[in-house]
Amino acid sequence: MQISIVLASVPIPTFGQTDVETRAAEMSKALVNGHRAWRTKLSSAGASIQAKEVERQGSLVKYSLTVSGLPADGLYTVMS
Repeated sequence: MQISIVLASVPIPTFGQTDVETRAAEMSKALVNGHRAWRTKLSSAGASIQAKEVERQGSLVKYSLTVSGLPADGLYTVMS
């Protein structure tokens, strides 16, 4: 099963170096915590997804998603 998704980036305000490092650490921590919550509570057993960047136009990025371990006759929604 293959799914395509397009993501757009959002400009981030400029901060001083210390602020940037602090913000990056906070964003990284939030991402890891979200991943942990997803993995432990919401994942289907044996399911996996791989994302491969296939196109980039400015702030738009298109990915090809390959999913395995899910029934082929189901309808799925990609959340980002």
